[in-house]
Amino acid sequence: MDASSQPNHARRSFTLVELLAVIVIIGILASLITAAAIGARNAARNATISFEISQLDMALKAYKQQYGNYPPDFAGVNHTDDAIRAQAQYAVLAHMRRAFPKYVPGRVSGCTGTPWECFIADIEQETGASDIAANLHPAMALVFWLGGMPQGSTKAGGFSADPQRPFRLVGTRQDPLFEFDEGRLVPLGSAYAYVPNADSSAITPYVYFRRQYIRLDSNGDPLVKQYTSPTSELVAPYLGNPEGAPPQFVKDRTFQILSAGLDAQYGTISTEIAPIYEIPEAYNVTPVFPSGINYGDGHYDNLSNFARGKLEDEMP
Repeated sequence: MDASSQPNHARRSFTLVELLAVIVIIGILASLITAAAIGARNAARNATISFEISQLDMALKAYKQQYGNYPPDFAGVNHTDDAIRAQAQYAVLAHMRRAFPKYVPGRVSGCTGTPWECFIADIEQETGASDIAANLHPAMALVFWLGGMPQGSTKAGGFSADPQRPFRLVGTRQDPLFEFDEGRLVPLGSAYAYVPNADSSAITPYVYFRRQYIRLDSNGDPLVKQYTSPTSELVAPYLGNPEGAPPQFVKDRTFQILSAGLDAQYGTISTEIAPIYEIPEAYNVTPVFPSGINYGDGHYDNLSNFARGKLEDEMP
């Protein structure tokens, strides 16, 4: 048999350089795929939070239809300034008179103190809460008004159907205006806040700010509302670009719903930029949307009911 007809069993092997090149290419492709997967996952999570914010937004509008106005946010009800505290408490009591006209503070508890003290006493007697006064703030307002006080730590079951006892937990209760996921109700004392994902350990709840300024002094200089989170972050509502004085509350006639975004941080607030832009001193801790004035670490990925996606996506 001719040697040329014999099968050639010799095989060309890869060189070390070729193997390394293949490994590098595979590594690059893997990193690209991983980055794309992470980006897609984060985009999906942001979309989920934004959708939930839109649902909360609709629930607040349904609340207004049912009770005559948007609910208070409790900002300032425990302020150290007597005038600010009195005005914030009055706003809550005025809302109760409109939303629940048959409710009289103190009738249930037998309280003989101020209307605010009796309002607190009624809630505590009806719900078994012991420290509700200290835990009324903009992070628990959504659960309080849209879901009613939760029954124990399990479910926000709506207000009582008894028009004289709206906080009563026993008996017939109205359907809540928003179905809160029980696993994401985070206790802050006797009150509950709502976090936008199943990881409640971060305690970065949604925050609700109603468009109402609390006046600081007799000159009418407004103090923007604030909320101090459990991690000591200062959260304030966003103002529109300061083209006049004073700057305008974003969503001027309604409210703001804020989420800390995927980094679980609302963001630090600079207090040094205000004089440069001639923002009144009362606003010197307030972030300005969409310009990014007073944005610190954490602000850019925040989500809200007034921006399409992350706040940084709206910046010029």
